[in-house]
Amino acid sequence: MNVGEIDASDDDAAPAGAAVRRRLSRGWIITIATTAVLGFCVGVIAATGGFRSVAGTGPAAYRLGDEISSAEATLVVERVAVMDELWGYGSSPDDTKGERVLAVLVDVTNLDDEPRLASSSGSLADIRLQHRPDDRPTVSIYADDDFSVVTLQPDVPARVLLTWVVEEDEIVDGDPVRLVIPDAEKNDSTIFSGETLWNPLDPAGVVSVRPEDLGPGSEDGRL
Repeated sequence: MNVGEIDASDDDAAPAGAAVRRRLSRGWIITIATTAVLGFCVGVIAATGGFRSVAGTGPAAYRLGDEISSAEATLVVERVAVMDELWGYGSSPDDTKGERVLAVLVDVTNLDDEPRLASSSGSLADIRLQHRPDDRPTVSIYADDDFSVVTLQPDVPARVLLTWVVEEDEIVDGDPVRLVIPDAEKNDSTIFSGETLWNPLDPAGVVSVRPEDLGPGSEDGRL
């Protein structure tokens, strides 16, 4: 190219370069604006609890006297009490160690078409104290000295007593006890023909109740 001549390609490149820069600038502006809006929306949703359905709300909350559906059964926690001793129900506290008995009275009806052991998965023996998730209760029919085996008959209401031995200062006056109610699903066994299994599910709920303090307890084994 001779001196003084103008390269037309320079004129063509300048507008093209400017257009590219404008497109890039608009792209960054849109990206930043979108990020800001999304961040604002996430903050609002999180603040108002909008993600609870995704993260899960945990077990349903119940109170004394509420009916709970769980593992083909309905149950109602009727009374919760703590005492020095409860005769005839298989829980023997050591008073020299300051131990006491926590008793939970439950009305339960087996809705399944077959009898069911209280010790089966998802049944009464799987009810737990929330602060002691590894301790199974002793299960017995209320006002019946035989607590070795409890079988729930189909559609027959039963009044059952669950007991735990607890430390003297474990149940503080006025503080609630939280009972975790299990749930389970009935399935046919893949190993034994004709057998059924109860596979555990997430808890059906948590019952929160302040126990009554019955002092030494009654000699007739009644709450």
